[in-house]
Amino acid sequence: MSKEDLARVLPRTLPKQTSRSIDDVDEFEKHLQLTRKQGFAFDDEEGYENVRSLAVPIFGRGGRVLAALSLLGPSSRMDEAAIARHIQSLQQYALLISQRI
Repeated sequence: MSKEDLARVLPRTLPKQTSRSIDDVDEFEKHLQLTRKQGFAFDDEEGYENVRSLAVPIFGRGGRVLAALSLLGPSSRMDEAAIARHIQSLQQYALLISQRI
C-alpha cells in the first residue's frame, strides 16, 4: 500500500486500545514497514492487555495478499521461543494455503 493510500485509509490520530497501542501515524507506518520486511505481523499487547498475536499473509496468484492466518494467546504463554515456533508454523501453513489457491 502506498503512503498516499495509507493516508486515505488511516485517521490522523489512531485510537489507543491499550497503553501499548501505537497511536502515532508515523510510528504506525514504521511498524508496517517492519512487518513487510519480516514477513509477519506481531501485536505485543497493542490491541488487548495481556494478549499477543501473530499474523502471516496468504497470497493469491500474482503475489497479491488475499488473507491472513493469525494466532493469538496470553502474553504469559507467548514468550520469544513460543513466538518463533508459532511464526514458523504459521508461515508453513500460509504457504500451503497460498499454493492451493
